[in-house]
Amino acid sequence: MEGSGGETTSETLLTGTVKKPGLRTSSGAVKVKKAAATTTNPFASKEGNKRTQVPRACSHCRRTHAACGKERPCKRCLQNNLDCTDSPRKRRQTRAKEEAHTSDGPDIEDYASDDGGINFEETPTMQSAYNDLDGVAFNADDILSLDNVDDGVALRLHSPFDQSQALQEENRRLEDKARGLEAQVWYLNTQIQHQQTTLFMGGQMDVSVSVWAANANSDHLLVEFNEKFRSMCGWTTEQLSSDFTISRLFCESTQSFTGLKAARLKKADGSMADVFVNIYPVNNSRSQPKYYILHILPMISIESDVRRMSVITDTLLCVRNELLGRVDLVTDIFNGCFQSDAHLFSLLACRTSLSIPPQSVALHVLLCNNNNHTNTLHDRDNSLRKKMIGMASRSRDRCSKAFNAQGTHKKLRIEIDTVKTQAENLVGFVILTLKNAKSIGAISLALEGNLFTQWKTGDDTLSVEKQIMSQQIVIFRPGTGEHQQVDAGVHYFPFHFNLKRGDTAEKLPPSWSGRHGFVEYHLRAIVKRKSSTKPEYVLENYITLCPSIHEMKGWSPRGSISCYRSVERMVHLKGQEFAPVYLVVQVSRPSFVLGDKIIVEIILRSDIDHEITGINIELKNKVVYWDSTLTNTISSEEIVAAHHDEGQMNCKSFSKLTGLLIPETITPSFHHENISSTFQLDVSLQKGKNIMEGMISIPIHLYPITNTSEGQRDQ
Repeated sequence: MEGSGGETTSETLLTGTVKKPGLRTSSGAVKVKKAAATTTNPFASKEGNKRTQVPRACSHCRRTHAACGKERPCKRCLQNNLDCTDSPRKRRQTRAKEEAHTSDGPDIEDYASDDGGINFEETPTMQSAYNDLDGVAFNADDILSLDNVDDGVALRLHSPFDQSQALQEENRRLEDKARGLEAQVWYLNTQIQHQQTTLFMGGQMDVSVSVWAANANSDHLLVEFNEKFRSMCGWTTEQLSSDFTISRLFCESTQSFTGLKAARLKKADGSMADVFVNIYPVNNSRSQPKYYILHILPMISIESDVRRMSVITDTLLCVRNELLGRVDLVTDIFNGCFQSDAHLFSLLACRTSLSIPPQSVALHVLLCNNNNHTNTLHDRDNSLRKKMIGMASRSRDRCSKAFNAQGTHKKLRIEIDTVKTQAENLVGFVILTLKNAKSIGAISLALEGNLFTQWKTGDDTLSVEKQIMSQQIVIFRPGTGEHQQVDAGVHYFPFHFNLKRGDTAEKLPPSWSGRHGFVEYHLRAIVKRKSSTKPEYVLENYITLCPSIHEMKGWSPRGSISCYRSVERMVHLKGQEFAPVYLVVQVSRPSFVLGDKIIVEIILRSDIDHEITGINIELKNKVVYWDSTLTNTISSEEIVAAHHDEGQMNCKSFSKLTGLLIPETITPSFHHENISSTFQLDVSLQKGKNIMEGMISIPIHLYPITNTSEGQRDQ
């Protein structure tokens, strides 16, 4: 009975209501519980070996949801010789402080008496019975083992040099900021250095560069600038260096201050200028603008700087007054055809490979030498009329190919001087050729000048087109209600334009063509039939306005040249078909005064050593009298192309700047009805003793010496 009763008691305790921790139980129950533990695992569920969560567990076991106890402690407790404990609920707020001691002391069940359980509410706070360092593992491998590392938590040894996570983040932020500042300084220096090179045509001569420190109120502060910027805005260096803000420079608001824009620039004298502005922001580490780099390009430049003209136009300079001033030089050649009382004479201005639009064209030029140029040709002397018509017809035959290339209508033609200088009027004839009689309502002529400026940067392109002059005249109109019938034949209609050129604000800019745009002038002739609004014939001819002679001081360059024309030719030598030789000839300008020096730059380059030993340069004069041609060499120079470089023969690259002197006693360039004198610069290569002729020929115009041209030559 006793054994069965004890057995029953054991069954009752094991299968009965589970006693909550903290409640007192009888000593017998405690003993039975301990006895039962020796045979049965109290933490094992009925369904299997899955362990249930115990009410008492250390913080590590509680986080990892591990069932830990004295009977089956966790691996961490075993390694560190610890027992899991738990604190009462009402003392949870001090758990963080006590957790440091939970692994130091003995198991709390060691304090349980044999005759009663533990009342957690009455249990006083116990001090560790061991030394504070007892039970602490100094084995790094154990502490850093994968079994002891929580998900997402990196454990490591603590040392006096360790930093908190906040300090590490601050460290990283400061390092990133330093790297960002270094990148900004590098970018800024690169941009400034980039603009100080000759990347643009002429380098700083074309584009001004300035650097502005970003300001919160968009009134940015100037911190650096180049000489072009200072000269463009007109402010002194001291004014620009003393807190100069961007609101003093532009009329428009500087909000959204990025990209390519067209703006109005305020100069120091109060005047305005239309410019292109390209803005590059330099951002800080927070992607906020810290600096702005501004490239400013003017839309128009009306300065009479003839050094620009050497790049701008390669039109042959045919000046009427200079030829008339030296009639004695050409009297014998003209054979009496050029008389002092002549009212008209003819010139042929040959244009070759022009850099300004349109394509190359040769035009027959008719100039009037008196103030009666408005008189019609029919009112003149009959002999003079026949002489002029015959003169024009023969000249037109020479120019037929060039006129067709220009797109001249077969029934309509404009004969005019294509090159005009300051203080000259524009005169000429509109020539209408009719096979049958027609009813003409009006013939009008328009002279227009246009400026086109553009700037391309990346995917952005800004362009501005302005009309800088426009004049229209009607050179033929019948009376009201009159049916005007124009007979078949060739009809000449004279015209006259006042170019309004002088030292006033209406001064027109010379024709030019550059990297960022061009200035061009053209004549448009329109022929309309009677009672018709549609034009019958339309013809456009381009003209070139050059600077006057007195403005051409210093046009002859010294030292390195700014060429008006560069010609390149590829030469294939025998045995070197896959490595050609490139010959480049650059001439400083199209026209020269007698006695001047023609500045020529010769460039020879190849990927391998070639067999070219010399370069021959010759200035030749070609005189054509009717069908006879006479060629004469005026001056020449021979250049050695191969040279010794560090003891070895170097034939791969060669460059030399040289000049050919023009004699003062030769006859200048001219064209007459049956005779002409032209000049050209021939460059040929020499291979051994053989001369490879016909490489490159460049037309050159020579005009006679006048008082003005002598002053130019002396300078």
